[in-house]
Amino acid sequence: MRHWFRRGREERGEVTYLLWLTFLLVFILPILVLVLLLYQVVRGGGLDSITYLFGAIAFGLIGFALLRGELAAMGPAPPGGTDESGAEEDDAGPPAVRLEGIANHFDNLLDGFHDASHQLTHQVLQLSSLNEISEFAARLTDLNDMLDRVLVRAMRVVSAEIGSIMRLVEGGKELELVAAYGMAVDARIGSRVAVADSLARVAVQEGRAVVVADLATDPRFARFNDPKYGSPSFLTVPLFARGELIGVINLSKKRGGGVFTDADIHFLNAAFGQIGFALENARLYERMEQGYRELKGLNQQLKGYAADLEGQIRARTREVNEANDTLRAEMTRVAEADRVKSDFIASVSHEFRTPLNAVLGFSSLILSGQEGEIPEQVKTDVEMVHQAGERLLRIVSNILDTSRIETGSYEVDRRPLALAEILHEVAERACDLPRKEGVTCNHDIPADLHLVSADRDKLAGALLHLLENALKFTPAGEVRLTAEQRGNQAVVAVRDTGIGIAAQDLPYVFDKFWQHPAHRGMGGTGLGLALVKRVIELHDGTLQVESRPGGPTTFTVTLPTL
Repeated sequence: MRHWFRRGREERGEVTYLLWLTFLLVFILPILVLVLLLYQVVRGGGLDSITYLFGAIAFGLIGFALLRGELAAMGPAPPGGTDESGAEEDDAGPPAVRLEGIANHFDNLLDGFHDASHQLTHQVLQLSSLNEISEFAARLTDLNDMLDRVLVRAMRVVSAEIGSIMRLVEGGKELELVAAYGMAVDARIGSRVAVADSLARVAVQEGRAVVVADLATDPRFARFNDPKYGSPSFLTVPLFARGELIGVINLSKKRGGGVFTDADIHFLNAAFGQIGFALENARLYERMEQGYRELKGLNQQLKGYAADLEGQIRARTREVNEANDTLRAEMTRVAEADRVKSDFIASVSHEFRTPLNAVLGFSSLILSGQEGEIPEQVKTDVEMVHQAGERLLRIVSNILDTSRIETGSYEVDRRPLALAEILHEVAERACDLPRKEGVTCNHDIPADLHLVSADRDKLAGALLHLLENALKFTPAGEVRLTAEQRGNQAVVAVRDTGIGIAAQDLPYVFDKFWQHPAHRGMGGTGLGLALVKRVIELHDGTLQVESRPGGPTTFTVTLPTL
């Protein structure tokens, strides 16, 4: 090859030959290799692209070595020396001087080439690292694994030996360690420190990167001058996601004892500008995974609860069914017993009515004087017998009517009647009854009351019972019967000033056999009000009661009018 170079020198001239050789070996071949290098980087070749860089440098060095050999051969020969053709060189002429100057110029070019190669190598390292970081952000879903890899790549590019990544928690009041590498002390992932007590305080508060050349001389960080942070130089870069500060990256102990530069900050911003979103997405992914695990656990618990609940429901259903069967059997027995009771009461009542009618008939005959004059004392006794018989007959009639209502055989013969006449008749009969001294019986019945469709005897008996009850249970004061026409309804009220009824007892007033606790020693069967309510309802009316303890009691009957 050296012979080929010398022949070219002889053919083209020494200076022209050297220029072409320089252009070919030092510029053309390395540029071709660099073109291949850039293509490989753009295509995503990663760290393998450095091979092309070293190839370019090798071509340049080889060419420069060959060129230096040619220059040496063209320079002055040693005394008595000869060239390859045996021709002696007498002395060093002007061409040799010029060639030595060219050689020095190429030394300077080589130094510049070395510097440019170093810068290019660093830029290639940055590009390949950014490419790898982008791949990590897009491919990795494990947050810890991704952060560890990203941190190591970033530290290699900026020549840092110690690094950590921390995220803001507790509303931005604390920093939590999520990744660490090369720390001299035991760094526990998940440990926390207050922002105010950390080296990242200024970066967090101001939202910008902070470079500390010397921890010992910077008043903001003098208290952190500790060997555990490595060299005095320190760098903190804030991490953002969607414009929100989410954490910081801390780097220290730059190789060679240097200070972190703006280029380092620009690289970290470019690298972690991608990682900020990935960090947030990874956090969301972890939360989603955690939520999925929790939901899955809850689902398993719910399945267990459902199976247990299903068993409990089956068992409870069996118990309820058994209880229902028992209850139905009991209700059947009770209904049968109630039917037997009603039949017995009806039968006994019928048997009572025959002798009662005889007693009432003969007592009426005696009192009429048709059997002759009787002594006054005997007359008084017969009157008492007659009144007792009438009272007993009403009780028997109530029992019979209640029995008929329960069996559905109670009938009403409804006809158009003058309600005012019925009310006057009832008032006169009630007010003529014996009553306690100091009790007055009054009535206010307007003549313009409309006709009602009613069974005269049954409606009159129901209204009479309300007045008799009022007179019976009013120790003093007034019992008043009133009526008024309200549209197509007649409203009849019986009001007394008796002892009243407690609120808790009002729902039971119309139940069969219910009696006021204070009235149980005053006689009665407890069927009267239940029978009255049913008779009023058979006339398409309503019966209501209003009362309070110690106050007036009012029974209100509402009947439709014609």
